[in-house]
Amino acid sequence: LYLLRPFYHLNKMPTSFGDFQKANKDLAKFDQKKTFKLKAKTSSGNKLATKYTLGKGLNIEGSQKTSAINYTKLAADSDGHFEVEAELNDAIADCTIGLTAKVGSEAWTGSEECNLTLNYSNSDLDFNSTTALLGVGAVGQDLDVSYALGDMEIGGSCSLKLPFALVGKKGSFELSNTAFGLKQTSGDLTFGANFTDIHKLQAAGMGLSVLHKCSGDTTWGARVSSATTWKPSAVKANMAFETALDGQTKFSFGLDSAGVLQAKFAQDVSSKITMTYQTKVDTNNLAGDQSFGFGIQMNA
Repeated sequence: LYLLRPFYHLNKMPTSFGDFQKANKDLAKFDQKKTFKLKAKTSSGNKLATKYTLGKGLNIEGSQKTSAINYTKLAADSDGHFEVEAELNDAIADCTIGLTAKVGSEAWTGSEECNLTLNYSNSDLDFNSTTALLGVGAVGQDLDVSYALGDMEIGGSCSLKLPFALVGKKGSFELSNTAFGLKQTSGDLTFGANFTDIHKLQAAGMGLSVLHKCSGDTTWGARVSSATTWKPSAVKANMAFETALDGQTKFSFGLDSAGVLQAKFAQDVSSKITMTYQTKVDTNNLAGDQSFGFGIQMNA
């Protein structure tokens, strides 16, 4: 009984299986977009953001919470499509029921979507379900579950195609995107392991990750993965590092196994304006074109 005690202390809320490695992925995220963003927030908590990306266009996004429905995302894009994400407020205890949708003009090159979402979460369990109603030939179902055992979390996910359809002719049942993983947190260190496409047996993939919060100012992380099997030619790896140079400035650095180096410098030049500068360099082709991006974010 004493040996089992560590698994039964007060648990923190588990993260979803899809977010097991989110902190590590976010640390290594360097989006080379040249963007200008203006954000505003009302006293009641409603939000509005306007973003212009060079070469892409204008995006306007907002959110609003009412007594019955929480509109977490209301967005319009200059490429001709609109997005809505909403959820019912306190519909069922520990459950969140929602809807996400994308619609667009004839000129829009994307796909229209209508998804029903369900999340159930308590101190030990997190379960997510997304039902894609507009899948061609089949209604799609994505399932995601994780369970907390003290400082360890285990979980899995899969995608299903159900043998009935609202769009196109009825297809057959299919199972895909099967995954299983675990995450262990010990002090400032977090270790993770995940296995993908496990229904393919010998063709399954595997990934390992580590995240270390060295101090309140500095964090580093590394990931190594293989999409098929553990062959040297199939393995990909990356590492990333972020530190606060001072109270207003952060510096991030990343390098992957393909020799691509990325760096980001973000500075709060005032209480309402943040400037971001990024660069991407292919160290295996220094004579080729490299890239540089910058962004401006203004808060009102």
